[in-house]
Amino acid sequence: MNSVDSSSQVNVQPRDNPSASSAAPSRSLLESWRRRHPVHNWLTSDQLARQSRTWLILALSLILLSPLVGYFFDASAKDFFEHNPWRNWAKHITGVGEASAYLTLSLGLWVMGQGILPKVHSRRSESWRRMGRVAGFFLAGFLLSGLYVQVAKALIGRRRPLDPGLERVFEFSPFNTHWDFHSYPSGHSQVLMSFAVLTSLLFPRYAWALVLLAVSAASTRVMVLQHYPSDVMAGLGVGILGALSLRRIWIWRTQAQAPSSAGRT
Repeated sequence: MNSVDSSSQVNVQPRDNPSASSAAPSRSLLESWRRRHPVHNWLTSDQLARQSRTWLILALSLILLSPLVGYFFDASAKDFFEHNPWRNWAKHITGVGEASAYLTLSLGLWVMGQGILPKVHSRRSESWRRMGRVAGFFLAGFLLSGLYVQVAKALIGRRRPLDPGLERVFEFSPFNTHWDFHSYPSGHSQVLMSFAVLTSLLFPRYAWALVLLAVSAASTRVMVLQHYPSDVMAGLGVGILGALSLRRIWIWRTQAQAPSSAGRT
């Protein structure tokens, strides 16, 4: 008698708890999402959440301290590098932050991985698609942080340190679309730091090495008299904010994807 009652209770329990049956599709869909998107597990881990808070503090510190650095150091940095031979070798390095190269490469890998290579090599189609999704992740990060920096450039309108002398160090022309008035923040610095942080989100162990390389390359913008130190600091901060914004958008999208897909089933 007891065995029959216990078995009947086991059989009746799923019908009395509809939430358990509805939760199962959601979990399976979420697992499917994680398998299909190789960056998901990295972006949603607790360890990365803690690291993201550190990144955010660093980004805000760079941006908020940049005016103070500009007030005390921008003029002296311009005067120093106007008469310094370091400018010659810095010109060969500063191009590593050119946005077009990163956008072209990530866009090309995304198109190849999502559309072309899976059809050509069908046996490795899933591997190619995973590569394409990672490339798309980088492409979205560059575009988002690039949007931030271009809006800031146009709104602030700081003149670049192109002309000799120190008379125009603090010349501003807000809402100016001319390239000469797009000094703050530095776009090259933004691209370099976006790449460093986006890569660090996937491979956290290389975070500080990547940041060191990004800062070193970004500093050449001051040497070649394209930006002031405060411009570079702000650009590095904006690059971090762009990468963190993409992580947050990715998490929101993932959380919204599973319930909506479960509702359609």
